Amino acid sequence: MDIKFVRARGRQDWVHVTRDDGSGLKWPWAKAGDQPPHDLMHFLIEGHLPLRNGFWDLVADGVEFGFLSAEADRIARGVPPKGLAGRDLGGLVLAECVVAGISTATWVDADDEQCLAWVDQQCRRRNLPRPDVLTAKTLLPVRARIREVVAAWRRLPLGESLDVTYQPSTGRRRPACTERVS
Repeated sequence: MDIKFVRARGRQDWVHVTRDDGSGLKWPWAKAGDQPPHDLMHFLIEGHLPLRNGFWDLVADGVEFGFLSAEADRIARGVPPKGLAGRDLGGLVLAECVVAGISTATWVDADDEQCLAWVDQQCRRRNLPRPDVLTAKTLLPVRARIREVVAAWRRLPLGESLDVTYQPSTGRRRPACTERVS
């Protein structure tokens, strides 16, 4: 699946997706200063940790953004997701917990210990354990990649995009990110 995170003019940035079946979708993301879109953080974190059935796996599998956005908002408020017929949204809940903790640590420049504590706190609020794949050792390369991509985002001229490829969790994902493609 190909994804473009567009640093747009105006009050919002955009996410453009072309699924492997050729279907496309796009959605806006309200700007928050020079921070990259939250869904880019999902890409970086879900792609580097083997988190399954998170936000990007669900998008790749055809779930619409509007539904996922509403469910993510419910999760952020501490309300269980409503669900989707035939789908377990436990992976989305876990991904939201991990992304919330790591994102908070990133924006306030907290150390790795505090970062893991925030992930733990988010998980506990939803009666989930921190995923076994997230340790002090696995956190280091994730946070290093986030710093690289955030710096690339901040250098990106308005109107241009970070183009990435996402492979659903049929195995360990290895996201690729190129800095500047119009």
